[in-house]
Amino acid sequence: MDIDNQTDANYEYDKIGNLIKDPSETISRINWTVYGKIKSLTKGAGINYGYDAGGNRITKKVGDNYTFYIRDAQGNVLGIYEKNNTNFSWAEQQLYGSSRLGTVKPGFTISSSLSNDGYTSTNDPLDNGMIGRRSYDLTNHLGNVLSTIQDSKYGADDDGNGQVDEYRTTVLSARDYYPFGMTMPGDIAIKILLWRGRLLPGRAVSTFHFVARG
Repeated sequence: MDIDNQTDANYEYDKIGNLIKDPSETISRINWTVYGKIKSLTKGAGINYGYDAGGNRITKKVGDNYTFYIRDAQGNVLGIYEKNNTNFSWAEQQLYGSSRLGTVKPGFTISSSLSNDGYTSTNDPLDNGMIGRRSYDLTNHLGNVLSTIQDSKYGADDDGNGQVDEYRTTVLSARDYYPFGMTMPGDIAIKILLWRGRLLPGRAVSTFHFVARG
């Protein structure tokens, strides 16, 4: 069955049920590995994927642009690096404790030439601060991410006595779930989460209210 006013027989599958064509998304061909992973996808410039022996994606190539995924022994993504025609950059790093905590996006150009092994610390976030580049995931008891907050905070003086009464941060995203795991629509989820986070009357929707306790 086709949806959204698509033409008849929009989807095409191979003999084992893998999707190989979707004209409505301008995908003219999808090639699969014997392990059920997408090997390449023809859409515009074309997208190619590479995998390690465990079936984890380690490379993505779109035209002349590459993305490299650095993983640990268990297959968890630790860092993401990107390469285009001119630059090789550190794009993203995952933050872990006993489990995943969040993400940092340094946006740091490591080298302007892959033939040059020299390193310059100019604009390196490790030397110049990470504030504003990190985001943290707030999860429930099931491990589902309910909201993502920015790492920066700012103090607020509610009673005008010249002292900080509370600290606030920005909510980057918020969601909630129905029983059995279905995601709630955006507006409902945000209202519930902000109520749980004690959104104060008249405050911006993107602001949570956290009270420092001694």
